[in-house]
Amino acid sequence: MEEHPLYAPEAPETPSTISAPDPVVPPPFGSAKSLRGVFVMFFLMMLGMIVVGGMIYFFFGFAINAFATAIGVILLPVLAIIPRVHRFSLLKLNHRPDPMPVFVAMVGMLGLAMMLSEWSYWSDQVFPMPEIIKQAYLQAITAHSISELLILIFVVGMIPGLCEEVAFRGYFQQVFQSRFGRTQGIFVAAALFALMHMDPWHMPALFAIGVFLGYLFVWTGSLWVPIIAHFVNNAASVIMVYAAPENELSQIAEAPPTWLLLGGTLVFILSIHWFRQRNNPEPERSDISHSTIE
Repeated sequence: MEEHPLYAPEAPETPSTISAPDPVVPPPFGSAKSLRGVFVMFFLMMLGMIVVGGMIYFFFGFAINAFATAIGVILLPVLAIIPRVHRFSLLKLNHRPDPMPVFVAMVGMLGLAMMLSEWSYWSDQVFPMPEIIKQAYLQAITAHSISELLILIFVVGMIPGLCEEVAFRGYFQQVFQSRFGRTQGIFVAAALFALMHMDPWHMPALFAIGVFLGYLFVWTGSLWVPIIAHFVNNAASVIMVYAAPENELSQIAEAPPTWLLLGGTLVFILSIHWFRQRNNPEPERSDISHSTIE
């Protein structure tokens, strides 16, 4: 019997397992049908973002649009095709991560955001975002009171962070990993994640964020870690705009101070190193000799 890459091999049959067998987990990930389904679902998501999202944005504004499309267009279709009884285990939501990996992921995400703000500044010099779009975006995520700030953090930070990670890391990435391998799966899912935002001015930055979130998912084995890191990235943007004086909002897109860029780069590199050391401890000498002989 061929073993599915996403599932541990079955335990040998014993009297205890025969008398109380574990339920068989259906493998919805990794088949050719799942691969085709991902691209069909992604196409329908993009269509929903354009048609449904456009209508909601026109009538109700950015906040309602972000909330409704994240749940109705991104989250619910994925949940609908995964068996409910195994939904949490298949999406890796049943594993509660330790506090330290969560902290390092949050700090690493903030460091990456600082690095990408520098890249966005220079890319804007070559491929500038139209001023009308830039101002509309800033106004959409600008809060004028604490209550508005909390609402925006929930609508723009928490909801998209949960819904997008369930779809792009929890489902899409696992399908691609089982078909193409770990690295290719992470990169393909990150590419779809960047395309879904339909923001050509920030697409490389969105791709980089998607790759980092994908590795966080692989390194920790828990979807909660990329969900939290995604939330931190989105919430930090809202808080930064809220904290900036109103007459300095136009300067948000300017390059960060050198010390902030260097600090963010160092923090990001250290976070990557921490996860790599945690997941790939130095092999023993016997392991090295064995791999060399093979």
